[in-house]
Amino acid sequence: MDFANIHILVCVYVLQFTMGLVYEVVSPTMDELKAVTSSSDEKMALIYSLRSTGYVFGSLIGGRIYQFTIPLLSLCCAVCINSVTIGLAGQTYNIKLLFSIFFINGFTTGMMDVGTNVWILRLFSDRSGPYIMALVTSFSLGTVLAPLYTAHFLQEFPSPGETSKIYIPYLITCVFELVALVGLIYLLIKQSFLRYEKRNFFARREKNYADGNTDEPSNQESTSLNMKIIIFLALCMIMVYSGMEIIWSEYLIPMLNRSKLNLSSSTTAKIKSTSNAAHAIGKIVFIGVTAFIRPDQIILFDSTIITISTIMLLIFYNSSSTGIWIFSVLFGIGTSSLYPSIYPFIQTFIAVDYIKGSYLICASSLTDVIAPILIGNHLESTPNLILYLELVTMAIVFASTFSIKILGSRLLSHESINNNENGAYQLR
Repeated sequence: MDFANIHILVCVYVLQFTMGLVYEVVSPTMDELKAVTSSSDEKMALIYSLRSTGYVFGSLIGGRIYQFTIPLLSLCCAVCINSVTIGLAGQTYNIKLLFSIFFINGFTTGMMDVGTNVWILRLFSDRSGPYIMALVTSFSLGTVLAPLYTAHFLQEFPSPGETSKIYIPYLITCVFELVALVGLIYLLIKQSFLRYEKRNFFARREKNYADGNTDEPSNQESTSLNMKIIIFLALCMIMVYSGMEIIWSEYLIPMLNRSKLNLSSSTTAKIKSTSNAAHAIGKIVFIGVTAFIRPDQIILFDSTIITISTIMLLIFYNSSSTGIWIFSVLFGIGTSSLYPSIYPFIQTFIAVDYIKGSYLICASSLTDVIAPILIGNHLESTPNLILYLELVTMAIVFASTFSIKILGSRLLSHESINNNENGAYQLR
């Protein structure tokens, strides 16, 4: 790996780390934001909805912005706007203006997520597994740090009349993001001094196709039925699986609290914390493992672990707390590397450009809105419904993986035949 790629990876990982800060700095400050804006819980809840809505639009529109502009310049603009909005959020006491700020912040976050993920995919193609895994881990580390420095500046009992220091954690987050922006601007300046054909860092590839050709797959393939089906299956798999992870994260404790084992709140919290720790450790371990194992093998391996864990949790849900502990941890390990492996798996068969990448990122965010609606109305009557939905999810993941594998192999075989025929024609 050359120095340019190392520099790009450092910038991208620092940026994803700051995106984790931006994402998580809001949650600990919600009560104080409510106090300083004199708002109700219902209005404050709109902040999450508007930010998620902005993220969906940003991921969709961002792909086209990257496609028809200078990608690195567009990414720099998105980071700049994102840092300004998060800095202003802690100093804005007008709730309507705060809504606008968080919508814009979500929009630029969606753009940034598309830019960083597609950048890695186009740099390393089907060998991008470890790099995507490290990308997700960088974001997770940011979500861990944000609450730690935010807690020092929060009021113990927020009230509208007291002087607030809530702007400080938001400014700290803004400064972190500006550091990432400086690195990106350096890359942009460095790119401007290269020859035209070498300028676009986003287009650099390290992939060797089966036919030995390092060019992008033919644009004509984008109209093929196989490719459209692969993209559709990938969107379904990402949307359904991402929803499953969200449901597990948000509803594990409420589900366990409704078990007939009468688990205490502290016990269920510890189970959730242990499962999260296993998830985080699994991410770190799999950064190295993914360099030696194909993405589809990781997906199938993780899906098997998740399926076994879910079945065992269904068995022990009302009968054994020890079983719940063991298989909650195993579930956390299984989910640690599946999602980051989907992107390089798709990239094995088709070139994920900015527009395709925007669809994939958008699919992962749609379930932020859908998942709570599916579970909330049935949590009291059927608390273990979550586990049944996860089994359905795994069935979809298995079916999608095998289908994409078969269709993708046909696509590459067809491409290889066409290239051989073109080569034979040129020899004549």
